[in-house]
Amino acid sequence: MIGTQNLLNSINSLVAGNQNSLNGANLVVLGNANQLSGRNSSINGSSNYLQGDLSHITGDNNAVNGSGNQANGYYNVLNGQLNQANGQYNKINGNQNAANGNNNSLNGNYNAANGHYNQLNGNQNFVNGSQNNFQGDSNQAIGNNNYHQGNQNLGQGNNNVIQGNSNVYYGNNNAVLGHQNAIQGNMNLAIGNKNTLLANNSVVNGSQNQIQGQQLYVYGNSNQVLGSNSAVSGSGNILAGINSIIQGNNNAAFGVQNSVFGSQNAVKGNTNVAIGNKNQIIGDSNYFKGDLNIGVGSNNLAVGSSNNINGLNNAIKGDENGVAGNKNTVIGSTNLVRGNSNCLDGNGNLLLGD
Repeated sequence: MIGTQNLLNSINSLVAGNQNSLNGANLVVLGNANQLSGRNSSINGSSNYLQGDLSHITGDNNAVNGSGNQANGYYNVLNGQLNQANGQYNKINGNQNAANGNNNSLNGNYNAANGHYNQLNGNQNFVNGSQNNFQGDSNQAIGNNNYHQGNQNLGQGNNNVIQGNSNVYYGNNNAVLGHQNAIQGNMNLAIGNKNTLLANNSVVNGSQNQIQGQQLYVYGNSNQVLGSNSAVSGSGNILAGINSIIQGNNNAAFGVQNSVFGSQNAVKGNTNVAIGNKNQIIGDSNYFKGDLNIGVGSNNLAVGSSNNINGLNNAIKGDENGVAGNKNTVIGSTNLVRGNSNCLDGNGNLLLGD
């Protein structure tokens, strides 16, 4: 013992400094105003407080309560067992936690924080970065200013907000509310379960949707969307295009500026409109309203049901008409026209020629 005003109740101990208070065995203290209660413990610094077994302090103004703890730095507070703090102003409550950096707060068991100003509340959480906040268990993040509320969320990036379980993200400024969602990109919002987003500036609300692109808006379930500036509302739809919209169920649209409203419609081309059910369009600038219409060509108009058009610039109003050619106009039902520039008004007619 070297120093003055030391109180020692121990064996095999070494004290160097002033105003130390010891109670234990095999203790080593170097510094001033240290208080130590336990055995096999060590303090190197001043104004430290340690209570427990197999603990170690290096630095100033650290407080350790428990067993097997280590504090290296300044103003660290450890309560529990087998905790470790390297840095300044870290607070640990629990067992087998580790904080490397400054101003980290760990509450629970088996948590690890590498960085600054992180808050981990729960068990088995890991963070590498700064200003992250976890509420739950088994969360992991690499980056800054991420918020997790839930369990088993995994991410890399900055400024992400996750609420739910088993979500995965890679990017910045994303928000997730739900479970088992996967996001790669920036500025996305996912609400629901099991959605996959490879996108930027997009919104998904539903379950089991898959989107890829820019500025996509999807509401519903089991939709697949690829493109940009497009919107889908419903279930089971497939959209690949730009500036397109689908509203309904089990529709498919491929191209640019297509609009589909209804169910089980299929559109391939550009600037087409399909309103109804089970319409099929291949071409550009067609407008079909009704059910079960089929069109191959461009600039065709069909209003009714079960019409079949093959050509350009044709117009049909009625049901079960068939037109093959260009610039034909048919009003009625069950008519068959083959040719160009014909005009027919009636039912059950057959017209072949120009």
